[in-house]
Amino acid sequence: MGDFNAKIGVKDEDEENEWIGPFGIGTRNERGEKLIDFCTANRLFVTNSFFKKPRPRYWTWESPGGDYKNQIDFILTTDKTTIQNTEIITKVDIGSDHRMVRSRMTINKKLTRLKRIKKKKPLKINTRQLEKSRTIISNQAEK
Repeated sequence: MGDFNAKIGVKDEDEENEWIGPFGIGTRNERGEKLIDFCTANRLFVTNSFFKKPRPRYWTWESPGGDYKNQIDFILTTDKTTIQNTEIITKVDIGSDHRMVRSRMTINKKLTRLKRIKKKKPLKINTRQLEKSRTIISNQAEK
């Protein structure tokens, strides 16, 4: 998630890029190209671009005086299937020229827990060392 100051704009019809969706506003700028290159290299989806919204619900930044509005804040993820929605929160004044961006996601608790629990490797017993120890103990007991 971040203020990338990048405008990815609207995806071209002939563009074959799975990391951005078909929705957005404006025209892509140089930073937008860099962000898309970064997303492609790191297999990150721009979640804002996968959900259709009314036009006023896309912009995340407004210039002083309100003359310009751009979508420059994005939430990125490696797994877009967990994201249910990404939206701009318009009813909250955060005292900034940016608007809050929020994603709703689902998490498979069982899968998450399994990933956290590392599978323990089976204990290997060195039978030769065990036999040596047994012999030493037996010899000491006989003395």
